[in-house]
Order: sequence, then structure tokens, then C-alpha cells
Amino acid sequence: MYEAQPIPIEQGGHASATSNKYQLEYTEILDEIDHTLKSESPCRDARGQLVWRVPVGVRPLINNKGVDNIVMILRSHLSKIFILSNLEQDTIEDMTITLGQNIIDDLYYNWERYGIKDTAAASTILCLVCNTVYATLRKGHKGEYLRFLSKTTQANEVQHIMQKQASNNEPGILGKMFGKKKRY
Repeated sequence: MYEAQPIPIEQGGHASATSNKYQLEYTEILDEIDHTLKSESPCRDARGQLVWRVPVGVRPLINNKGVDNIVMILRSHLSKIFILSNLEQDTIEDMTITLGQNIIDDLYYNWERYGIKDTAAASTILCLVCNTVYATLRKGHKGEYLRFLSKTTQANEVQHIMQKQASNNEPGILGKMFGKKKRY
């Protein structure tokens, strides 16, 4: 039993949420899955620090050995290689189905070793893994994510140029087109 009170997960982005690097990172996704598989909830301890704990009376979906294996499998599928690929829908579906079959086999053969509590837990684990991988692979559908990142980079560059001009008291693009001309 623990003293900390459950708190909702804080929503919102990071200062660098719009950066391309942040958009390609998947460590937060893996951390969330890790906590979900362990049935952990965010809490504040006596000092006000955020900690993750299993609530009283709740049993994890799978033990640490199983969590480590699932996260290892996910890490290989949540890579930038897939996100930045040019995948067709049938390839995405085939990869997700194959992954699901491999997860089912792994959970079946390691049921006791992983300490899986019941079939509902196994089903939750399977859905969590397959849905996460499917969503990640969809980023690579027909190279759409590459185009998105390209547009984001261009928009960031334009914004940076405009901010630089404003800080130097230079006229912006419209000011240059319609504003008064400089006299030398």
C-alpha cells in the first residue's frame, strides 16, 4: 500500500514538440506502454515528485521479463526506418499481422514465465502492441510522413526568417512588396 494519490497524466507538448527530431522520437511511446503493461499509474509522492506505482489490488498484465521482451519487439518496429519509409497498405497490414502472430506465439509459449494473469490480459497486450505498430507503420504509408516533415521544415524556416526580420526591424515580405522604398 502506498500513500501517494493518483493524478491524471499531464497532457500537453514539450517546447520542442514541433521539431522534426521530437516527431521522430518514440521513447515516450515505449515508456507509456511499459507503464501500461505493468499496470502503473502516475502519482505524486510525499515530496510532490511524479512516480509510477501499481495501485493497491491491481495486478500487472505481465511481469518484468514479459515487459522487457514486448518493449524490445516494439523498439524494432517503432524505428525511424519504418516511419520514414514508403510503405503500401498491404505491406503495413502484412507486417502487423505477422507481428501479431509472433506476439501470440510468444505469449502462449511463455505464459507462465511472463506471469500473464489471464486471457483478457493477453488480449490487451496483443491489441496494445499491434495497434501501436500499425499506427507507426501508417506514418510511412506512401511516404506521407516524409512529405509532412518536409512541409514542417519549410514552415519552420519561414517562421524563423520572419522572426529574424522582425527582431532586426526589417520589413517582412509584404512590407518589401508594398512598403516604402528605402532611400539611400
